Amino acid sequence: MPDVQHHSLSTKGFTEVEDINLEEIKSSLVSWPLIFIRYFLQVKKAAIAQQEEQKTLRFKKEANSIATDMRKKTVKQRRATQLVEDKDEDKITREYCLLQKAKNGSYR
Repeated sequence: MPDVQHHSLSTKGFTEVEDINLEEIKSSLVSWPLIFIRYFLQVKKAAIAQQEEQKTLRFKKEANSIATDMRKKTVKQRRATQLVEDKDEDKITREYCLLQKAKNGSYR
């Protein structure tokens, strides 16, 4: 860039171009930031809408889980849990009886 630094630029070898409308160039340069801003706003609105949708889905899931926990169990469900508990209790009592027999010496 020494030519620029010494202010010795010349117009030799350059031809003049006609039929250039500077207004079209200016308007296209001005429209780019507007297009970018519009696109940015659309993306931002879409992101906000998606976050709101995720929040509502999360709240719906939490509400459904609370509702299922609070509702009454059917007879079948109650009996099934009671059977499991009874089996555990039977096993514990059986082991306790065997332990008592072993302590007393009546168990062989």
